[in-house]
Amino acid sequence: MANNNKKGVVVPAPASEERITNISERLREPIYSTDDRKLIAKYLQSVANKHKTPKQQETENQISSKLAHLHGLENGYFLSNISKGDDKVLALTKIRQDFVKEYGCKSPSELMLADKIVSAYWRNMRYELYLHRLIEKDDGGYSFDQLKINIMKELHRGIELAGREISLNLTLLKELKQPKLNVKVNAETAYFAQNQQVINEKPNEEPPVETIKPK
Repeated sequence: MANNNKKGVVVPAPASEERITNISERLREPIYSTDDRKLIAKYLQSVANKHKTPKQQETENQISSKLAHLHGLENGYFLSNISKGDDKVLALTKIRQDFVKEYGCKSPSELMLADKIVSAYWRNMRYELYLHRLIEKDDGGYSFDQLKINIMKELHRGIELAGREISLNLTLLKELKQPKLNVKVNAETAYFAQNQQVINEKPNEEPPVETIKPK
C-alpha cells in the first residue's frame, strides 16, 4: 500500500522480504532455458511432417542446431568446429571419442579438459605439418631465407605452447580421475606430502614411512 504525506505525494510502500527473496532467486536463474524437452518435441513433430515447406524446414534446421549447441559439451560439437572439412571433422570426432573413452570422462570438468587436450594436440600436429612442409620441398630439397627462419621460429613456439597445454591439462585430468584417499592416522605427528606419504614419529625411534599407492 502507498502512504500519502501532507503535500499529497504518493510514497511507495517498502518491498516485502518475501518479494525481495523471490526476485533475488529469479535473478540467479539462467537467462536461457536449458530444458531441451520442448525443443526435442518440436523437432520430432517437424521430422514427422513429410511435406514441409521451405520455412518449416528452416525452422527444423534451427531447432537441430540449438539442440546440438545445447549438448555441445557432451557430444563434442564445439570441438568439431575448430577445423574445416568433413574428413578433418570426422578425425577430430574419432580422436575425442577415443580419448573420452580411455579416461572415462563424464563430468563437465572432465569433458572440458578432454576438449582442451584434443584441441591442443590437433593444433600441435598442424604446426608440425606446416613446419615440415616449410623445411622440405616437394622434390626432397630444401632452402632457407630470413622469412622462412622467422616463420619457423613462430611455428616452434606454437608447438611448444601446444605441448605445454597438453601436458598441463592431462595432469589436471588425471588428478580429477584420481580416487579420493581416505586414511585414518593415529600418531603423535603426521603429515601428508604430495607423494601421499604418512610419517609417524615417536621419540628416539626411526620414523617408519608408509607409502600409499592410489588404486
